[in-house]
Amino acid sequence: MSANQLLSKVKPFTENLIKLFATIFPYWILAKQYASKGWTLIKPYYEKYYVPEMAECAIGLVLMFFGGQYAMTIACYTALQISGWPIIKSSWQKNSTQLSSSKRSV
Repeated sequence: MSANQLLSKVKPFTENLIKLFATIFPYWILAKQYASKGWTLIKPYYEKYYVPEMAECAIGLVLMFFGGQYAMTIACYTALQISGWPIIKSSWQKNSTQLSSSKRSV
């Protein structure tokens, strides 16, 4: 199979994906604005009252609604915490810092 044949097969999928993105993007911006406003309201309380146990309770509450995948979700979450959480957390912080510095430079 040549590259042109492969691209011709992938083209309808990518066109539909672009249309989907164009449809969702305005709602994504709107959701981001509401999330920023919500975070502005919540941030003082978060900084004052946050304890790690509350996050674990919130995650547990979310996990309750996974139905038959509940045990697997807990196992995956625990495995992530044990094996890779510090690396993922530091990488996320580095990426966030780089993203915000690049946004400022643009």
